[in-house]
Amino acid sequence: MVNVEQVMIRDVLRVQSDMALTDAARILLKFKVPELFVVNEHDHLIGVLPDYVLLRTQLSEPFEDLTAASRATTVSYILRPEDTLVQAAQLLRLNVHRSLPVVSEKRVLGVVTRRVVLRHLMAPELRVPQMRWQVPRPQFLAFSHYHAAKKTSRTE
Repeated sequence: MVNVEQVMIRDVLRVQSDMALTDAARILLKFKVPELFVVNEHDHLIGVLPDYVLLRTQLSEPFEDLTAASRATTVSYILRPEDTLVQAAQLLRLNVHRSLPVVSEKRVLGVVTRRVVLRHLMAPELRVPQMRWQVPRPQFLAFSHYHAAKKTSRTE
């Protein structure tokens, strides 16, 4: 089984906890990422700064005198390098964030995104049968097709 260390993105954007929130927002926008990892002076992960938190802050208060750490949210879940892709998929399914940090000894080694996991799980040699679900057709579609058929038969 493939583990997250084999597929993680190693080039991860980190910002220092004391960085001005304005500067962190500029980095997020420049690199077009949905979130930044906030680290302390020892490069230990202390939180994540998602774009939606920056948006909420921008709408409610000025960025002046705020730091990245002041608006960083707690990292709900982390992955270890030896975790499997199935474990990563299960955690990503529970998580609001699009990615999870891969952490060892409190340091961010990389990141695993939903797309990375999906791409690898869909590869033919990595298919996991128990992860394939039969999705029922939504009821409103079945209902609308029924009524569309009735209307067509009436007009003929």
